[in-house]
Amino acid sequence: MGSAVAVRWSTVGFLLMLGGMEQACAQDTALVAPVFRGMTFMVFGALLFLTLCITYFASRKNRTAGDFYTAGGAIGPIRNGLAIAGDYLSAAAFLGVSGLIAVYGYDGIAYLIGFFVAFIPVLLLVAEPCRNLGRYTLGDVLAYRNSFRSTKAVVAVSSIAVAVFYMVPQIVGGAVIIRALVGVPYELSVAAVGVLMLTYVMFGGMRATTSVQVV
Repeated sequence: MGSAVAVRWSTVGFLLMLGGMEQACAQDTALVAPVFRGMTFMVFGALLFLTLCITYFASRKNRTAGDFYTAGGAIGPIRNGLAIAGDYLSAAAFLGVSGLIAVYGYDGIAYLIGFFVAFIPVLLLVAEPCRNLGRYTLGDVLAYRNSFRSTKAVVAVSSIAVAVFYMVPQIVGGAVIIRALVGVPYELSVAAVGVLMLTYVMFGGMRATTSVQVV
């Protein structure tokens, strides 16, 4: 519950801050001066190449379901901690909370704390049962104890519904930033960011996703 509320309000805060970014970009397609446009493209290209290389090498190591979902249990606490920190610097989390604090002051910090508090119930109520039953998702745990087809259908629909509220700010934020920095058309930026996110997850699994978050 706390996690869902935090995600919802971080989305609201993100949209508030996004409105300011849209106004800043309205007069000029790119905020970077033309003389620095080539350097900016090089930085974006280098980061893109690095993350795709990570995904490629990670996909070659994924041979089992455990490798794909949990990286074979080979990710240490330091990398996991850095990945979680990277997740908090994402568009929906970082810009969303910044927008909430800018609008509501100290009250906005309460939603930031909600992210951290939600980790404990997730570990106890989701991660531990999955590990004890040898499953990888909450849907697998529920399907193990209930009707398989109906449970899978409900979990699939609810997962997509929750993911939409989190992924839309992520993709929109990335697209707005790319348009503001390098002048790539907004529609093309949205498609590119969405395809890249799918590529990281579909081909690299948890190993690639974690490494990209660390970077």
